[in-house]
Amino acid sequence: MKYFILFSLVALISINGFSRQKIKKQHLTYLEYINEYGNDKTSITIINIFFQKREYAGIGKMSFLPLSASVTAVAPPIGIGLMAVSSPLFVSGIITRNKYSHKNLLKALNEYRSNKSLSKNLKKKVIRIHIIEEEIHQIELREARLISLKEIKNKHITDEKNRKKDILSHVSK
Repeated sequence: MKYFILFSLVALISINGFSRQKIKKQHLTYLEYINEYGNDKTSITIINIFFQKREYAGIGKMSFLPLSASVTAVAPPIGIGLMAVSSPLFVSGIITRNKYSHKNLLKALNEYRSNKSLSKNLKKKVIRIHIIEEEIHQIELREARLISLKEIKNKHITDEKNRKKDILSHVSK
């Protein structure tokens, strides 16, 4: 009976708490940011940086603490050591997710859109990514040229073989 009362009390408190909760504004998705703010290469790069840092770096760092907490339940001495190591990573993940939040992304995009200026750190990242993208593009162009040259060479070799076969067939007649 006391468990029923306890359960009812918790259920009522949680229902009351949820009813007072404000509905948060939904954040834009990656594609919505690209469609609305992706006017040029730099804007798209800024969006990519923020989404990649937020989703991969932040969550990746934060995922170790729950894992080490579950290890603590199984093997406490090992789990406590893992928690001591993973706690700073968790804090670093929180800082990363805060630094690359939707609010800061909107600030960076609006600042770039209005003044064509970026923070020093973000500017270095954008330039580095543009250089890497250009290098990848040059490699792809070289590979495409090499493939086309190989196709021309193979076609030439095939044509030569066919020409020799034709000559041999005419000579043998």
